Amino acid sequence: MVLKSLGIGNPLLSWLHSYITGRKQFVKIKNTVSELALIPSGVPQGGHLSPLLFILFVNSITKWITKAKLLFADDIKIFLKIDNLNQCHILQSELDIFASWTYSIGLSLNLSKCHVMSFSRQRSPIHHNYSLNGTSLNRVFLYKDLGIHYSPSLNFEHHIKVTVCKALKVLGFIKRNTNQFSSARCLCTLYFSLVRSILEYGVVVWHPCLLNEDTSSYA
Repeated sequence: MVLKSLGIGNPLLSWLHSYITGRKQFVKIKNTVSELALIPSGVPQGGHLSPLLFILFVNSITKWITKAKLLFADDIKIFLKIDNLNQCHILQSELDIFASWTYSIGLSLNLSKCHVMSFSRQRSPIHHNYSLNGTSLNRVFLYKDLGIHYSPSLNFEHHIKVTVCKALKVLGFIKRNTNQFSSARCLCTLYFSLVRSILEYGVVVWHPCLLNEDTSSYA
């Protein structure tokens, strides 16, 4: 259904249909083999087409959710600027639509990995109780997403401390194990590849907020 709605027709559509339907698998542990089980959904693990098919599958959510959303692989974020309670209800409506979409395509949500986070520098921001499938979502005040730690105020202080600590540990490991190294070029290569890469990861996200701050405490 999803592929057809994207304008994919036969014979490619029929070939893809035969590729992802009617699949069976079994589990083997040492010399014990389970019975064959029919796989009703999903794409073949490790298949060359699997990532592309999954992205096409998940991207169908863009036709359901009308408000702002961010998608990265199987990670989806729905967000809205909240100034009043009515906007909270609008966001909840989007979450309800999202839940209906997952049900319609046979996806199950891992609610333990679904969270709510509000970004604001107000002293008393609006904290509404949002839910998915009747289950209240856990509100968090520190969240790691794609390697970056976020806080409600978006000051990235925690992320910087974690990053510096991680980089110092790697730097210490290099110093302890390169006493016999005589090549400065080799040491620089180790630093740039193992230490500086940690410090610069995602820098375009968190560094701009520090342009007007004293960063000497992070050194």
